[in-house]
Amino acid sequence: STCIDPLEIIPEFGADALRMSMIVGQSPGNDFRLYKEKIGGYRNFVNKLWNASRFILLQCEKAGIDPHEIPDTPPALRSLADKALFHELLSLRSDVTQGLGSYRLSDVGERIYSFVWDYFCDWYLEFSKGESNPELLIAALRDILTMLHPYCPFVTEELWRHCKPKEAGMLIVQPWPSLARSQHAAEAEQLRSLIAVITAIRGIRADQELDPVKEVPV
Repeated sequence: STCIDPLEIIPEFGADALRMSMIVGQSPGNDFRLYKEKIGGYRNFVNKLWNASRFILLQCEKAGIDPHEIPDTPPALRSLADKALFHELLSLRSDVTQGLGSYRLSDVGERIYSFVWDYFCDWYLEFSKGESNPELLIAALRDILTMLHPYCPFVTEELWRHCKPKEAGMLIVQPWPSLARSQHAAEAEQLRSLIAVITAIRGIRADQELDPVKEVPV
């Protein structure tokens, strides 16, 4: 047989990475090829989530805040980036809830993957290295873990232990995030524009082979 044995993959890549690779990127009713490169990509995603969680917990430690003491209520929004993230989180809740309700498991998985990797980790956490909002970071992490739990039950359950509200039990029995209307669409659009500009500038610098540390007029 040319097919790999999933049970042999778990020790190397982890059960969560295997689970995601078997759900995301698949068309319902169609056969698909399971290969190590794809599973490895989702292992990298799980590692990214783990490292992001460590960064968030470190920001709480620096601020002298116990993550378990942060209430399960909407956090204070201090900056444009905070308001933009809160808007995108509410949008993600809506998309994921609707997608799972209509059994679009692959589409939902891709949506969460893109949000966590491309928006939350690559942009918002980078902004947080200048000035962080621990309450919002924990609220966002709780949301992400809850929505990812059907796809990555093991790592999300472990990370939940470190950021859950003090009185909360295991993640598997937590209520689904509630849907709400955002008041910060304008700020979200402003941040998307800023990200687009920064990305374009980086692209031009790369095309011109400019040293990354060289200052240039824009």
